[in-house]
This record gives sequence, C-alpha cells and structure tokens, in this order.
Amino acid sequence: MTIIHITHEAKRNVLNLKNMTKKPRYSPQRNSILKILKDDGGHIDAPEVHKRVKKIHPKVSLATIYRNLSQLETLKLISSIKNDSNIMFFEIYREPHHHFVCEKCGQIQNLEYPTINICTSCISPHSNFKIRKVATTLHGTCDSCNTPRKELNGTFAIRPFSI
Repeated sequence: MTIIHITHEAKRNVLNLKNMTKKPRYSPQRNSILKILKDDGGHIDAPEVHKRVKKIHPKVSLATIYRNLSQLETLKLISSIKNDSNIMFFEIYREPHHHFVCEKCGQIQNLEYPTINICTSCISPHSNFKIRKVATTLHGTCDSCNTPRKELNGTFAIRPFSI
C-alpha cells in the first residue's frame, strides 16, 4: 500500500482503511484511486479517474469510481471542488487551502497564499459560529486565457484547452 505524505489525520485514515472490517473496506481499486490522485498532484474528474483505474483494473465501473471517491472524501483522504461547469474534480486531501477556477478554460489551480485567509477572529465574536477551516474559491480568468493569442504565419495559435 502506498503511504501518502499528507496530514497525520489523513495518514491514520489510510492505515485504518486497510484494516477496516466493516464497509467501506480496503480494496485494490480504492488504493489505485488514491495512488492516481497522489501521482497526478492536481485536480481530476471522475471520468478521468475511471479511465486511469481501468488500465489497472479493466472491469471497474464508473459507478464504483464514484462510490469510492465519495467514501474517500468522507474519510478525508481526498477533497473535491466544482468548476464553473459544475463538474466535480478531486485531489488528495491537504490542509484547507484555496482555489482559483478559470471561467474560460475551466482549469483549477491551488492557491498557496496565506494572506487570503479571512479574519475568523473578526467573525466569531459576532456570531455563534465555530469556524474550523477556511477554503476560498476565486473565479476569473487564468494567465493563459488572459494572454492574447499570437499570430503564427497568418494563422492564430490556439491555446491548449484544459479542464
């Protein structure tokens, strides 16, 4: 089993997943999903996860992928985010962090700027909220979509499309 170097809580959940006696129990397909998400390091949608897992486990269904992604998210081993097209993308769970979603190409990027955190101490005294994490999603257009296309020999270069 691949040990994923992430939070201590998530590490415990990975080990517990292998030793579970009740559902959800450990499965090679679930382990493959974790490995694929870890190796990719980005945000992958369920059909892409299915395509990659099928190379290892040819009989796995898309429904099995969705079920396992849901269980892994419940166990806080992975997290999900939706883009502007309402497509769910998955990544290995990390400490709460922020995302940028491009409204043109759909690309999702992690933002590692601690100054984005809102002032939770300003909110808590004025409410009964007990804030345990802050995760912000910013929407706009990415660098690639903001860069004008350059003309090459009378034709325009096409930017790669990514979701």
